[in-house]
Amino acid sequence: MKYALRSFLSVLLALMLAALPLTALATGANYTQQYELALGLLSDLLNTNNLREAARLFRELGSHSLSMYYAYYTDVVLRLQEDDAAAVGEGLDTLGLLEMNEMFTANLAERGLPGCTDLRQYGEARQLELAQRYTEAQAMFASLSILDAIGRAVRLSPLAREEQRQAAEEAARQEAERKAAEEAARQEAERKAAEEAARLETERKATEEAAKAEAERKAVEEAARQEAERKAAEEAAQAEAERKAAEEATRQEAMRQIAVGSIITFGHYEQDNDLSNGPEPIEWLVLDVKDGRALLLSKYGLDLQPYHNELIDVTWEKCYLRSWLNKDFIIIAFTAQQKTIIHTTTVDNSKSQGSNRWNTNGGNNTEDKIFLLSCSEANKYFRVTYVNQKNVNARMSPTMYAINKGSFTLNEYQTSDGSSAGSWYLRSPGDRQKRAAGVSQRGSLISEDVSSPYCVRPAMWINLESGIF
Repeated sequence: MKYALRSFLSVLLALMLAALPLTALATGANYTQQYELALGLLSDLLNTNNLREAARLFRELGSHSLSMYYAYYTDVVLRLQEDDAAAVGEGLDTLGLLEMNEMFTANLAERGLPGCTDLRQYGEARQLELAQRYTEAQAMFASLSILDAIGRAVRLSPLAREEQRQAAEEAARQEAERKAAEEAARQEAERKAAEEAARLETERKATEEAAKAEAERKAVEEAARQEAERKAAEEAAQAEAERKAAEEATRQEAMRQIAVGSIITFGHYEQDNDLSNGPEPIEWLVLDVKDGRALLLSKYGLDLQPYHNELIDVTWEKCYLRSWLNKDFIIIAFTAQQKTIIHTTTVDNSKSQGSNRWNTNGGNNTEDKIFLLSCSEANKYFRVTYVNQKNVNARMSPTMYAINKGSFTLNEYQTSDGSSAGSWYLRSPGDRQKRAAGVSQRGSLISEDVSSPYCVRPAMWINLESGIF
């Protein structure tokens, strides 16, 4: 609708000017400039959709001598429209310009266009008259819209040029503002970038400084730690040296005290036959000392056991008493630490260890921690022989625990400390394979059935350098 209104107003302007007397063309100094000014003003009104003001302009143009030129231009514009010419009249009716229509109708009659009683009829007649002009104008304006054509003329008007100048100034101002804003934004971005770079640099330096300080702190801590470790190592070494010196002194003192014939305590075993007070310390007689080791023999008969649990031919290797000593007695009598200083001894069971009165087989050598003395060893340490019936040093008194289990003693045979003596086993065989050698209450060598119970005096080699003693 807006497009149609602009079209008929353009036609209306042309028709109003065309209706003026032809003699008016002689007046007016420069109708081309007036035309451009009028067309520029009209175009401004049309572009702003100010139709009432456009109608007023039409009335004012009625007194000017530009009618033919306007008519020609408006005819061209009219032919560029695709609307029916009847739309012009309808547009006038819509605007309420009926008085203009009547005025133009009177003028049309004067123009010698019979039959054209109104503007609509005139438009139809002009279509035929200007067909040729339209063909020529169409080629010129085919690529231009109505607004393009009007705009070309608008650019020629002083008002349009002023507006263009102002628009250009405004555009230049806005462009300057835009560039200024861009420059300000760029500078602000550069400032922020510089601030950010400075901040990052400050953070980097702070981080480096913190890392340096942390490294220095750790270096100081590490140096302090190493110094502390060095001092601790020195102190530990000194303490270890002092400990070893003390141990050595203790060992030397122990070795000095642990001499042949001395009595030491080592381990525990029930002896007073009072189970309520626990086992008592075992007293040992030192028989020999060499190479940091000592050969011990229990001072008392600690238990009553058979050599073997049945009366058969047997040697030390296979007898019950060897098994009992190394499996039962050692566990009962000693702690785990104490057992570590008991040597495993290669026990000689050859005939040389037996009595020269008997030619019985002593069996294979054995590896034992706990063992019994042989005939040869009993003779070496206690002068035990078959004929020595008054050997007090070889006599042994059993504990109350062993006596309670049936150990036999004779009051007439006393030990060196005045106790009643009992008999005790040796590991060597007796006069027959079913018998084992032993020491009687008198302190002499005897031979008894292996199934007979006699007192047990365990023997062992211990390490004097262990620091336990």
